[in-house]
Amino acid sequence: MIPRAALIDMGKALAKEVARGRPGAAAEMSAALLNRTPDHVLDLFDLMVAEIGKKKPNQPLLDAFSLMLGQGLETLRYGQERAQATATQTLAELERRILAAGQNPEINPGLILVVLNQYRIARLTPGADLRNLMGDLIAQAATQIPEGTVPGSPDEDFDLLVQETGGDPFQIHAEITGTGHALPDEHRAAMAHATLNAKATPIQEAGIGWLLDESPEVRGAALESLSTLAGRGAISPTTLRRLITMRNWLPATECPRLDAVIQSCRRHDVACAPQRETTVVDLCASGIDGAGAQSFFALVKEGRKYAVASLLVKLGVGVADSWVQRGMTKRQGEDLLLRIGHEIELLESPSSHLATVLGHFLAVGLTRNAVPPFGLLDFVETAGLATANPGLVPLDRLIGSQIEAIPPQRRRPASVNRALKASALWGEHYSFAGHWFEDDETTGQLLSGRKRLGDARRIELLLTEVLPARRLRWAEIFAWVGLLLRQNDPSSDWGDFALVAAELHGDRPLAEIPIMTQIAATSVEAWKFKA
Repeated sequence: MIPRAALIDMGKALAKEVARGRPGAAAEMSAALLNRTPDHVLDLFDLMVAEIGKKKPNQPLLDAFSLMLGQGLETLRYGQERAQATATQTLAELERRILAAGQNPEINPGLILVVLNQYRIARLTPGADLRNLMGDLIAQAATQIPEGTVPGSPDEDFDLLVQETGGDPFQIHAEITGTGHALPDEHRAAMAHATLNAKATPIQEAGIGWLLDESPEVRGAALESLSTLAGRGAISPTTLRRLITMRNWLPATECPRLDAVIQSCRRHDVACAPQRETTVVDLCASGIDGAGAQSFFALVKEGRKYAVASLLVKLGVGVADSWVQRGMTKRQGEDLLLRIGHEIELLESPSSHLATVLGHFLAVGLTRNAVPPFGLLDFVETAGLATANPGLVPLDRLIGSQIEAIPPQRRRPASVNRALKASALWGEHYSFAGHWFEDDETTGQLLSGRKRLGDARRIELLLTEVLPARRLRWAEIFAWVGLLLRQNDPSSDWGDFALVAAELHGDRPLAEIPIMTQIAATSVEAWKFKA
């Protein structure tokens, strides 16, 4: 932990870098600090409360604190996904402080909105109490409108939004949900009704994004409005095409209602718009990191301009994120991919591989009754995928199909042993394998409870007490990496990944699988870094 005075100095330095438009040492330092000790979000929030309470708040400093807070929230979200109790406790304490600030009439409610926007950026869902607080603040603001003031109509606001976004429904939905994500379900349901019944077609097309809200209540409200619109034949051909694409992304219990909407459109002779014409210039994928995350990037030609589309999938989660950046020259798009490639190793991937991975992770999400983000629809259309339907690939089939493709002579025990031995060098050959480690609460508690042990004993502890319960998860990571390598270069060592995955899927002792010893060793180093 560092003193608050040091956080203030860091914030001031970061504010200067933001003003210059060139991230520098302060940005790197704050990112490293919040990555290592994300509980500083509590101090940052308190500093924001103190600053906004001044007669003349320093807005650039507030903005810098907000950026730092967002960095910490992203790290905490990562910890929460890894079942780290400390991350959950810190987030709970932060929510308690936000609620207390929101109930203090002397604190500008705009601060709460700024903080919750960082929740959205970090892909953290506010708790029910925070959402209710936002609903109360909005209700209070409505009562403070001066008497005699004539509010503008929602359609006037929507028209302005269409102008600002160029009518892009995905940008429109992102703008609307930028604050809506922090509102209670009933408020978001009302927003779904309002957007789907708006006069402007781009707003209506953006409104179908509520079908992919996390709340069944909000999705139900969207289906209700769509049913009414379909009954009048008031759904556009583009919206119909997108509803058909999204049909299998919803929980099975909600599909019949969407089917009824689609059938009603057809009865009213609503033609289904053709797919958008795009040309995929380049498609690549990252390896899979220790958190089970994998990214895909597509460089796409759209008319005279280019776009870069990105997809993020994650083991045990499903489709985690998706975005599209448009309006670039070919050089700008290539430069963006080049910058990404400097940060993470990228491998060429055929569209058939992308379709397989996407189908699997859509199915993974549905097993959790979780829907993908609305941006996935934009990704699918931009990347030129004809369909995107859930299709679970069981682990035994994922491994088995690759093993069958390996020549019989390479499946013999001697070849398997060579593959196991070669796995010790994966971290040297593939940068993503260098980030394979365990850093959840169970791992931390086990190692923290035996601080006097040497590293060799710590590695042994992880191999005997933590990793056995996770061998299938690592087998899945190796198997998906093997499939990617096979698609990228059939002459590569993809078969080694499949063979090692098969051994993990079996009962070979972990101590006989060198990559697992390497993962244990890297886990120890990660724990020592945080300790």
